[in-house]
Amino acid sequence: MLPRVAIPEPSFRSLQSAHAVFGDLCRTIGRRHWTEAEVDTVTRPAYLSKSRLPTGVQRLVNESNLVAALERQGVDILYPETMSFAEQVKLFAQRRVVMGLTGSAFHTAPFSAPARRTIALSGMLHLHANYILFDAINRNHAHYYFTPGTTTFAENGFGVGWKIPDPGRVAEQMARRAENIDWIERYDVEVEAEAERRGQSLTGRLRRLRRSLLARWKPG
Repeated sequence: MLPRVAIPEPSFRSLQSAHAVFGDLCRTIGRRHWTEAEVDTVTRPAYLSKSRLPTGVQRLVNESNLVAALERQGVDILYPETMSFAEQVKLFAQRRVVMGLTGSAFHTAPFSAPARRTIALSGMLHLHANYILFDAINRNHAHYYFTPGTTTFAENGFGVGWKIPDPGRVAEQMARRAENIDWIERYDVEVEAEAERRGQSLTGRLRRLRRSLLARWKPG
């Protein structure tokens, strides 16, 4: 018989908690796929698209319109399912800003360099808690937005389908926020204030979901 047995608790509990050691583990696994010299060396934003996925949890049915508009804004469009794990880790390290729709593609970020800058568009106002946990363990500067006027419905091959109004306008605002990523909090406030002064509708504009995660999170 063993005189003493130590059973460690999980370092990550989905939707519940993440210990700082889980972040250390992720970065140790991914560390060989990027170097300090290449961090933030690519200033052109990248957008992680789901438009070629045949099945999944959710689908933005007019994402092709959003993608086309983002390309016109000078954003590179990438498809995570065509990339290896190493390529995705390197992407997050090299790109100064990575954008996309909320989804598991952003769960690769904790394996990359710390403090990644991300902008994600959500199909619902409720944000899945795992995004907050993954961002916290890597100290990511993550920003989540919801487009008022978004509609959701059943979609074949996916858990849910959703559609945004005016994808061109949404693409423009995502690109502007990527340009202003270092002062995005102030930029959001100024955009909202200007819209209120003009009496514009919120439809077609992005509303920030996430405030400062790091101010509230403390390692377990």
